[in-house]
Amino acid sequence: MFCENCGAEYFGKQVFCEKCGHKLPDTDSSLDDNKDEQKALEPAIEPVSIENNQQAQPSPAVNNMQPQKNNGKRKKGIFGVIKFLFLEIIILGAMIYFLVPYIFDNFSAEHKAKQYFVALVNEDYDSVYSLFNINTEDDKNFLLKKDGIKQYRASAGLTDVLNYKVNDNSPFWKMDKDDEIRKEVVISYTNRGDSKEHTFTVNLVKESAKKYYIFDDWSIDYVGIAASNVKINVAEGAKVKVDDVEIPEKYLTTGEVPGDSTYTIPIIFTGNHKIEVSKDGLETLKRNETVTGNNDNISLDDMRLSKDTAEALEELAINNMKSVYLAALNGDSFDKIKDIFVQDADSLNSIKAQYDELAQGLNNDSRHVTKIDFTSANTEIDVTEPVVTKTVFYQIYFSYYYRPWFGDPEWKDSNNTGSMYIRTEFKYVDGKWLQTDLGCKKPSIYAF
Repeated sequence: MFCENCGAEYFGKQVFCEKCGHKLPDTDSSLDDNKDEQKALEPAIEPVSIENNQQAQPSPAVNNMQPQKNNGKRKKGIFGVIKFLFLEIIILGAMIYFLVPYIFDNFSAEHKAKQYFVALVNEDYDSVYSLFNINTEDDKNFLLKKDGIKQYRASAGLTDVLNYKVNDNSPFWKMDKDDEIRKEVVISYTNRGDSKEHTFTVNLVKESAKKYYIFDDWSIDYVGIAASNVKINVAEGAKVKVDDVEIPEKYLTTGEVPGDSTYTIPIIFTGNHKIEVSKDGLETLKRNETVTGNNDNISLDDMRLSKDTAEALEELAINNMKSVYLAALNGDSFDKIKDIFVQDADSLNSIKAQYDELAQGLNNDSRHVTKIDFTSANTEIDVTEPVVTKTVFYQIYFSYYYRPWFGDPEWKDSNNTGSMYIRTEFKYVDGKWLQTDLGCKKPSIYAF
């Protein structure tokens, strides 16, 4: 045995430890106590009866102990279930705490605005276009193309974004109220090499249908980055293309300025756009114009004649002039030459009056012009408008009625030379260049 104070070993019946002097326990009583404890632990066994070859039944003491063991196992199983359920509740609560805000945030207007901003910065125009709520079946949206977004991105200054943040990102339980159908999200950003902080505003509209029947579905409102009723003024009869898309004639009206036409574009993305104006006989006008907002007015009526057209009009002005003089000398009616002029009634009446005056001046009671030779003609044309000016040199032959002081009157032949300055204006109608005025004047006649 060993001393419980210092651990020294001792033998037999000793009262005190020889090493530390600690009082030792009574060894006999300890042994008796150990025996009693062991005895108590041994199960009580009843004598087994072998009468009638029957097996002995367990003693009542053994039978009474069995229910106690079963009750312990049952209590332990219930406690395990409770612990499992408690753990599940904690895990579920954590999922709700962390996942629900994340899920709601993914369907928020702020998240959609961030998607739009990132796609725009990365020039992912397919993704940008998919975020708009554009009705592609509506005819008036024919110019809301992906190419137009490129021009808008450049005009917005999103060229080299370094970092960004979404402002006013409210908690999920406070945002996207049921009565809020439009929302404005402001994104702050900085460009590389620029210390200034810029802002980019995204306008969103809530769709009427829910996403997965639960979440609000937001789309980018393209109206905020588009302009409506943009007018393009061009020369009458000209055709217009914007970003290689031809504007239908149903959007064409008569211009406020005479000789002009106006195309009114229903809606188009703001920013720079390539515009082409074409008309037969004129050089195609190609410009890059910036659309800034609603009701913008763009004038592209300063078209120029092509070189071939200018030369053809100079020649046509001379030929038409000769035809008019010849008809007047021959006494022909205006109907013979009217096809070289514009055909609206007012213009024709005015030109016919000029023709009749010319014909009467060449052949009247005092003189008869028999021939006009055009010796030369110098023509000029302004390529910005179909107007030909010409200086015509001529020799004219005529008879005049001579009344002498004495004797009988008589007709005498004479001729003289001269020059005329004539202005002739043309208009392109149904594939032909037609004159808008007579293009002639009465030559001076001097009798010698």
